Amino acid sequence: MSQPHILVIDEELPWPLNSGKRLRSYHLITNLVGRFRVTWLAHRNPIAAEIEPARQHFARLGIDAHSLNYAPPEKSGLGFYGNILRNLFFSRLPYSVASHSSTEMQRAIATICATDPPALIHCEWSAYAQNLRGVSVPFVVDAHNVELLIWQRLAAMERSRIKQKIFQLQAQRYATFERWAYRTAASTVAVSSADAQIIEQVLKCPLPVVIDNGVDTTSIPFQMPVDVKSPSLLFVGGLDWRPNQDAVVYFVVSVWPILRKLLPDITLRIVGRHPPDWLCRKIPPHVGIDLVGTVPDLNPYYRNATLMVVPLRIGGGSRLKILEAMAYGVPVVTSDIGAEGLQVSEHLCTQVPTLGGQLCPRAFAEAIVGAVNNPAKLQSQAIAGRQLVETRYDWRQLSAGLGDIWDDVIANGRKNFSKPLK
Repeated sequence: MSQPHILVIDEELPWPLNSGKRLRSYHLITNLVGRFRVTWLAHRNPIAAEIEPARQHFARLGIDAHSLNYAPPEKSGLGFYGNILRNLFFSRLPYSVASHSSTEMQRAIATICATDPPALIHCEWSAYAQNLRGVSVPFVVDAHNVELLIWQRLAAMERSRIKQKIFQLQAQRYATFERWAYRTAASTVAVSSADAQIIEQVLKCPLPVVIDNGVDTTSIPFQMPVDVKSPSLLFVGGLDWRPNQDAVVYFVVSVWPILRKLLPDITLRIVGRHPPDWLCRKIPPHVGIDLVGTVPDLNPYYRNATLMVVPLRIGGGSRLKILEAMAYGVPVVTSDIGAEGLQVSEHLCTQVPTLGGQLCPRAFAEAIVGAVNNPAKLQSQAIAGRQLVETRYDWRQLSAGLGDIWDDVIANGRKNFSKPLK
């Protein structure tokens, strides 16, 4: 019996594995090779040198990977704000949907559907469903985040009235777009029950299937927490994503001065790909902080960390970085938004409440001090965290659920004949 052909459409080829988005996409789908035949179609990676190694890597796995000659525009600089303004006046789509919709992608999808028809198309982000309007193949959307929620939180946090209005308008447009995408998809996947409830109750769409984020426990070495005499904090997250940028700036500007007075020897490493120039300029003046940026391997940074900090005030989905830290045996101090969507409350050092978008800097600093001053508790949490990810959050178990969704859609799915929204 031949393997069903799945066409995956994505913003980039997810290799190397240096972001949470890439990790989820890669592990959920590559674990299904053999059960399905996969073609991966993506826009051009921001770093051109990644493309050929990524294609070769996927070829070795048995995946036919294609990178198109189109890259979504940069998310910073004067050009970014110019694009935002053009979008406000000349499109009804949210900016990130319009910028990830391309003629190149639509033509490539049409060619594949004509020459090697897929049984199903899988969208690795809701925005990519825009490229499928009018395509008569059932599709599945993996909603890595509920974008409506992120833009609402951005608007609530913004002090500039002009930016706040722009963010509110983007949220309104995303409500319209996501409602269409999730209603039209043959099936929607959410990363948490919290996101699934928003999609059902706020957007009035069918209740999604929840497939949690996870970790590859076979490749992550567990260790007991490092010596707390010279505590070292770690922040991990893509620094080209606005919620992570907000978290880093908030922590450095508001929490760090308080924390250094309480623990003068404490240090912080900030690790994440594509830090913008403005962020690189903002961090260095602060003593004890090292903005590392993009790294090929996170292992040495986890191995030398006393605690992971996740001071998110904006976000959606669930934080893969927390599960990864638990797998390594690194305890976590987070905001409640940081831990949103994960069933890990009893395995965290502290969840600091976020009230009205505000996160108390002293409360966050004192939570870190309390954790550092209780090494016995750190050790017990490290052991319990590792056990949790092995039993509940391993990618191999989670990917089987996605395969079941694909099988069900192939057997029972409906076709998409929606007209394009300009």
